[in-house]
Amino acid sequence: MVKLTTDGGGARLSPARRPGAPVGWLARPTHPHDPEQLMNDPLLLALGELIRKEISAGELLQRVVGAMAEQLEADRGTIFLLNEARSELVSNAGHLPEVEEIRVPVQHGVAGYVARSERVVNIPYCESDKRFWRRIDETTGYQTRSMLAGPLYDADGEFTGVVQFLNKKTGIFDKDDERRFHTLSAQVAALLAQ
Repeated sequence: MVKLTTDGGGARLSPARRPGAPVGWLARPTHPHDPEQLMNDPLLLALGELIRKEISAGELLQRVVGAMAEQLEADRGTIFLLNEARSELVSNAGHLPEVEEIRVPVQHGVAGYVARSERVVNIPYCESDKRFWRRIDETTGYQTRSMLAGPLYDADGEFTGVVQFLNKKTGIFDKDDERRFHTLSAQVAALLAQ
């Protein structure tokens, strides 16, 4: 069993759902999961060792986002957890070599849009999308070309944050990547429930 603990960043994996929040097409995890299917899944196999360990929430999320980025062939991935009290998303895990953390107000950027709409967003060319918040690239010096982002739910199906992936290594994210994202997100919820 994985025991999630808070680390210095104050990770919170089960915030209360915002009243009246819209529901996107990304289905919340359903229970029970097919154990045979889960046992053969690459993401859960890659993270399976963690199920038998006691680790911090931050460490678990860091490994989860890394495995998801690898499956989606993304250059980078980041998990943002919702801080409802401050109406912002806070990076809790990801590939952020330039900065310690990123804070995104829910009214800004693609991550903010996902938090408000709870919908998966696939942007093939970020520079031409009005939802793209250039401030993060300006701060980090990183150049975001394409992005796949969507809501992240906890094991109870409650919205907990946003996971986003940048710059697919082999081109742009497509419909197959969106479907894979959906599957991986449900598996993450299953992993966190164990």
